[in-house]
Amino acid sequence: MLRFLCVFMTITLSVSVAAQSDDTGFQPNANITDNLTVYMHTGSSRNYRIVGTILAGAPVSVIDRTGDPEFVQIIDTQGRTGWVEGQYLSSEGSIREQLPNLREQVASLNQQLSELREQHQLARSQGKALDQKNKRVTAELKESQTIAARLQTEVDNADNSAMIEWFTRGGILAVICILLGILLTYLPKKRRRSDQWM
Repeated sequence: MLRFLCVFMTITLSVSVAAQSDDTGFQPNANITDNLTVYMHTGSSRNYRIVGTILAGAPVSVIDRTGDPEFVQIIDTQGRTGWVEGQYLSSEGSIREQLPNLREQVASLNQQLSELREQHQLARSQGKALDQKNKRVTAELKESQTIAARLQTEVDNADNSAMIEWFTRGGILAVICILLGILLTYLPKKRRRSDQWM
């Protein structure tokens, strides 16, 4: 029973919270802008009277600097003269002025990045093709080396066979010469005719 009550209370609370959030009509579709303003004083501290405000990023002309924290005397685009805190001044231009250039730079960098990615893909595919070609050439080289080793063995065997054949023929020729020499010694000699007168 206690479990049932816990489940019932949880469902009731979630329905009531959902109903309350629907009653506000909140639809997040925009953001608050950051249009900041800087106060202009009549003197070089916050104790002086405020004579106006300047929108962040507006160009101004610096006349004088003094104090700690530093206050700067300026003239704005409307011709008003006053003092503002030095921490709010910058010589690099406002973010609003820099934003279009930064967007162009980001777009250019994105384009370069896209081109570099394409080049990288192309280089990778070429690298794979070269790897395959290298493997094929390596296999062909190994096969050629095997064939060269086999042919070298055959040439060595042929040289050995030729030498054995020459030695065999030379030996046979020597034996034949020796036998002829022996046979010649045993052949009967012809008697010389004697032509002399007695």
